[in-house]
Amino acid sequence: MSWTRLRIAVWLACLAVDVRAASTSVQLTTISNATSAGVTSPAPLDPAAAAMEQMAASLSPCALNCTTTEVTKSSCNATDFACICTNHLLNGNIGACLAQHCTVTESLQAQRYSKTSCRVPVRRNTDQGPITWTLLSIALVALAARLISKIPSLNPAFSFGWDDWLILASTLALIPADIGSQILIGIGLGQDIWMVSPDNITQILLLFFVEELLYSFVVAVTKLSILIFYLRLFAETWFRVVCYIMLGVTAIYGIGQILGIVLVCSPVSYNWTQWDGEHQGKCGDVNVMAFINGGVNIAIDFILFVLPVTQFITVSWTLKKKIGVSLIFLVGLSVTASSGIRLATLAKFGGTQNPTCE
Repeated sequence: MSWTRLRIAVWLACLAVDVRAASTSVQLTTISNATSAGVTSPAPLDPAAAAMEQMAASLSPCALNCTTTEVTKSSCNATDFACICTNHLLNGNIGACLAQHCTVTESLQAQRYSKTSCRVPVRRNTDQGPITWTLLSIALVALAARLISKIPSLNPAFSFGWDDWLILASTLALIPADIGSQILIGIGLGQDIWMVSPDNITQILLLFFVEELLYSFVVAVTKLSILIFYLRLFAETWFRVVCYIMLGVTAIYGIGQILGIVLVCSPVSYNWTQWDGEHQGKCGDVNVMAFINGGVNIAIDFILFVLPVTQFITVSWTLKKKIGVSLIFLVGLSVTASSGIRLATLAKFGGTQNPTCE
């Protein structure tokens, strides 16, 4: 994702409600003048003025200066909140000022105050939590059934092998990945970025980085397990040669994916610190890397699930049985479909203005 685009988008989205600071400045100037004239007990501020003072205390001097400067140029009265909240030209002008003069953190602070003041509904996109745990439960049940089936007394002809070890390792890595997903939801993932504290944004990106590594490991090791299972199941020479080739390709793919995630930014910590614009570093094109990885992943999935079908076609089974068994393996193409959906999501995410929510 481009954090420069994120920065600009957040600034441009900042609503002009913050320009109430203009009225605050007027109030403070009036009080100062009254004091200079010898008036020692100024009249108490009305509720609107008190709210303006609170806003002035809530924003950074930079954000406050941008709003006070731009509100005086707008067609909105400083107390006309309906006008301020819906004036897109004013919003854009304040955003441009913030982009030029303020930090990302200051801009997010202004955005949060603006959204809250304009009573914009708070979004919490956390529906994925129950889905994640449900799918993990299904995976654990399937793994348990597989391991039980390999007990020598139950199945002496098909003992525990490398394919089982690999799928076990994959599932064990999936558990902390799902726990990490739950932690991410707890610290702000699924909420609008301006509603998340700066420290939590950094933590979200750090955990997301770890999640990417775990995901890459799980995907690659699962594919290796499937290929080794094929080698135990089928004896035809050409088929085994293809499986060995695919083992090499998949191993290279997995290692390359992990190295790509680790090395795409320099220093590595820039993966989770670049968002605030206050750290030094550089990154490659993350979007291009994600699309290449997604394309290779889909291609490998397709080959893996078509390979066994070539074997069932040649065996001396009835047509009905051939079709049935082939369909069982081809159900795995749903994984390929999921990868395609993920690729489309990456395309959307690459240009997002609100990554913690979308």
